[in-house]
Parts: sequence; C-alpha cells; structure tokens
Amino acid sequence: MKSTIIPMKQAIICSMVLLASSVMAVPKVVYTYDNVGNMTKREIVLSRSVEQKSRQVPYSDLLSKKTIKIYPNPTDGFLQVEISRLDDGDRCDLDVFNLSGVNIIHQNVNEQLTDLDLSSQPNGVYVLKIKINDDKTSWKIIKK
Repeated sequence: MKSTIIPMKQAIICSMVLLASSVMAVPKVVYTYDNVGNMTKREIVLSRSVEQKSRQVPYSDLLSKKTIKIYPNPTDGFLQVEISRLDDGDRCDLDVFNLSGVNIIHQNVNEQLTDLDLSSQPNGVYVLKIKINDDKTSWKIIKK
C-alpha cells in the first residue's frame, strides 16, 4: 500500500507543476526573413493568464537603433507609440490602415511619445506602419 501512495503523490505534484507552467505567459518573437537575409516580418506571440490580462504589456521592437513601444494593445481607442532616442534630424511617419487598406491616420512624428486616437473607428484589426528614415516596421493593432 505504501508503494502506491508515493507514486500517486509524485504524479499529482508533477501534474500541478505542468499545469502551473502552462498558465504562465511566455512571450515569443517570431522573425521571417527573405532570401537575401532581410527581416520581412516580426510577430510577438503572447499567451496570458487571467492575472496578466489586467496589466498593460507594452510591445516593443528595435528600428533604426531606436526602441519602439506600443501600448495598450488591444486598445479601447487610444494607443500610445513611444520611440526612444528620436532625434531632430530623424524623419518619422506613423500610418494606421484598416483591413481594406484605407489610410485612416497619418502623423509626422518629432516627439518620443505620440498618442493615436482610434476611438472614432469601429472595433476590429488595424495595421500600424512606422517609418523612421528609410526603415519600416508594421504592427497589428486590435481595437476592442
């Protein structure tokens, strides 16, 4: 009887550890490259537990040696774009497109923190394109 109790306890402990590790969020960044080796796509994949959904998680990327943070995403309508080390000589453009390809917001940016107002747009998926000098990146934005 004693020998069956110990393996049962071990099985319960192992299953609890596996369950706890599957609930934790592990961000994963997936990059896609073309034949020449240029990065063509960047996706951030997050799985979140119930506790983590209440916190704002800024998504970040590196473009032209500048860190870009976008939050909150999903958004209720107001989105912040933060670009570190943006100099006066840098040309930075933000464009938001709906899924039909219509440019609904265009902003020339010269400050490190920019607010984008999507509150007048319907809920759905949008594409934010950021261009700093000659470098570009795209983000999927969800308005709920």
